[in-house]
Amino acid sequence: MKKKNLAFGILLILAVVVLFTCRKEKDSHLFINGTKEIGEVFEISFPEGALTRAQEVTVELDADNHYQDAVEEIASFYDLTDKFEYDIRIQTEEQPTNDSIVVTFQLSDDYISGIPDGYGVELFALIYADGGEEIIDGFEIIESRFNSETGTVTATLPHYVFTDQRTEGVFEAVLTLAATPGISSNILKSGDDKCQAFGIICPVQSCDVSSEFNMNRVHPVTGVVKPHWGVDFRVAIGTNISSVSNGTVERISTDAHGYGLNIIIRHSNGAVTRYCHLSQVLVTNGQNIMQGEVIALSGGAPGDPNAGSSTGPHLHFEYAPNGNISRSKSRIDPMPCIQNAQDGAISIRDNGNIADDAFEAYLDGFFIGKTEIGASNTIALSGLSPGSKTLTITCIVAPDNIGTLEIVLNDGITFSSGGNYFSGTLAEQESRNFEIIIPSEKSTLQHNYNLRRPNSIIEK
Repeated sequence: MKKKNLAFGILLILAVVVLFTCRKEKDSHLFINGTKEIGEVFEISFPEGALTRAQEVTVELDADNHYQDAVEEIASFYDLTDKFEYDIRIQTEEQPTNDSIVVTFQLSDDYISGIPDGYGVELFALIYADGGEEIIDGFEIIESRFNSETGTVTATLPHYVFTDQRTEGVFEAVLTLAATPGISSNILKSGDDKCQAFGIICPVQSCDVSSEFNMNRVHPVTGVVKPHWGVDFRVAIGTNISSVSNGTVERISTDAHGYGLNIIIRHSNGAVTRYCHLSQVLVTNGQNIMQGEVIALSGGAPGDPNAGSSTGPHLHFEYAPNGNISRSKSRIDPMPCIQNAQDGAISIRDNGNIADDAFEAYLDGFFIGKTEIGASNTIALSGLSPGSKTLTITCIVAPDNIGTLEIVLNDGITFSSGGNYFSGTLAEQESRNFEIIIPSEKSTLQHNYNLRRPNSIIEK
């Protein structure tokens, strides 16, 4: 019996050793330039000049989810799924001198087959960011290319992903992969500040910025890049915080070492916003929120358990289009979107005698509303950015296959050909594009849903 127990114990120890070995691979030796491969999963190339001298470089594949809390903080923000099996940890004795280190991940067929339709794979790096009024050590999207045919993700690393603030005496970079919806097959430009179809309002009434959004802020003394992926607004504790656009509360959490008490809202146009260092939350998970609705009270006082890493009272605000309203999935500077925001409305109705048709409306390809049979529907659009846009109308219900359509543009919005009124027909499931112009200043015209003008577009 004792021999059996001893044999079982040895087998158990061997199994644990094998499991540990499978879960981690590590390579470490003196290195100055060239390529290192770790198993069949990861490759890193140091070109000449990236490191100034030969030094100990360690690359580790870690499957133990040491960074799970940090991943969860961005999961809702980027709508993550199918996180990669490994986290990659790279350690050097000095910070690389430039943005030239190339990394390549080789994904398995099983991993790729599990990615949902319409999703791609993005690279995330753990960034130690202290460019504002807090220190946030969280994952950020790094510009990369996902090749679904070869099953690889390739990226050139910014040198600031290496930091000596986590491990004394070495500079460390932590990388991981996850699937996100959108346009991952193309190179995504981080920091693209095009608001395109929609803008937002300021989350605080004063809109007084104390620390700007800046991905490439260089410390004036140390010369180290200290990015700030949000905007800090100067507000007193207890100030009302409002939602910048219509949406749904997706996550309320407390990040004791970074964001503090914070709210993530997913908006109807696909964008996501985060409101941080709050003293009190006034909404619940899953709650639908209107633009301008008060969602929380500000905080940020050092020592407050809800303040996270805040160094003083303020609101840290982040905005990410997530690939839906710009080509960037990364956080972008929200201020241009706030400064250009306008309000407007579009009225769409079945103008036939029976009123049995229904329509869907899209602005620059983004769904903005649909009509109900027998009703005149006004679609209110808050936070529009000025300029030329494409309004698309699709007839979704037409019992006789002919949808009778009427469109009235309000608040100074006009068709590019002139006028603000259209009358015509669409077959069921047919779509039609209309070029419209959103003014840079709000019109003084009041809503008039039956307005007719000589230069209106009327189809007989």
